[in-house]
Amino acid sequence: RYQLCNRFMERLSGMKEEDVLGRSAFDLFPHLRATGVDKLLARALDGETVRSPETPYHVPSSGRRGWVVGQYSPVRDARGLSVGVIGIIREVTRQKRAEDAMRQSESWFRSIIENASEMVIVMDVDGTTRYVSPSCTRFLGVGAEELLGRTMLSLVHPTDLAEVRRELDRLVARDGAQLPLEFRSRDHTGAWRTIVATARNLLADPGVQGIVVNARD
Repeated sequence: RYQLCNRFMERLSGMKEEDVLGRSAFDLFPHLRATGVDKLLARALDGETVRSPETPYHVPSSGRRGWVVGQYSPVRDARGLSVGVIGIIREVTRQKRAEDAMRQSESWFRSIIENASEMVIVMDVDGTTRYVSPSCTRFLGVGAEELLGRTMLSLVHPTDLAEVRRELDRLVARDGAQLPLEFRSRDHTGAWRTIVATARNLLADPGVQGIVVNARD
């Protein structure tokens, strides 16, 4: 039964203090049992301070829904016995929705890139590969695990290597710069394939921090 609630509790629940005090948390918010908060409260009554993960909530009286995280600690009397629980609740609905939207966005873009007909490669300044799309395997017959952590320049034809290096040096010198490349690259059979590519300097972009190459055979 609630003994005390603050103004934030009123705003979150849509109920006045007088509507809450003396009433059972489980009557007012049935979802507490479904989401396991009842078990956290029991542990707090036994003397633990416990924290909940992100927990969905629902206020039946207003239909309001969202996510909260909570910390629950025992309230002790003069003899040190647990006589109640104090819950500190923080609403994280906006943060949770932003994180979910970010995950959906990342999943969407990853699906597009991994099914693209062009090769997509992300490299460091020295050409070390950080990401290789699955299409590289289709074109070159080389698995991503064989390319990650090694320099893509090792696949470039020796005659084309100096020119590719010069162009990449030009690219690295200018944030956001973009330039075309054409060179021969060795596939898994040792044959040389002509690659046409566009490289872009996104080293300063905190979401990428690399050189992004879109290439096709």
